[in-house]
Amino acid sequence: MDLKFEVLKEWSLAELEEALAESKSNLSKLCRRYVPEKRLTDESMIDEIVLDLVRASWRWDSRKSKMSRWRASQALGYGFGRLLERNLGMRWSLTRDNWGDCTALVHHNVDSPYDLPEHVSMDPFNYVKKRETVENVEVFQDGLVSLRRMISGRNA
Repeated sequence: MDLKFEVLKEWSLAELEEALAESKSNLSKLCRRYVPEKRLTDESMIDEIVLDLVRASWRWDSRKSKMSRWRASQALGYGFGRLLERNLGMRWSLTRDNWGDCTALVHHNVDSPYDLPEHVSMDPFNYVKKRETVENVEVFQDGLVSLRRMISGRNA
């Protein structure tokens, strides 16, 4: 099977905010519940360490009032996406590959040396969903390091 990948559209900040408003709100709720001492007044203060702490705290929370798996996963995916946007210059985009369309973050290496991939993409929501039961606490720290290496061409 030939692998295909294309960026159908880059999301504007206004489109992103509208489409992901519930995820953004739920991320704030998770942070207030699990890291209240951080007093996170702006989402730019949420880094990979905070996301890992919130994810681990949510996973280990046995209270019935904890946020549903789907809402928490969407909120953490949104947070990870914003982190990738800030730290790696990735852009929110609508993409299409062999498995369908999705909202992903894309880094374009079009003018880079020949040995780098033309595009590096990450669906942050799928990334979180696939790691819902992973015991490793450093899921977002590991993801950021891995993507940084892919973008720079240092996969070792």
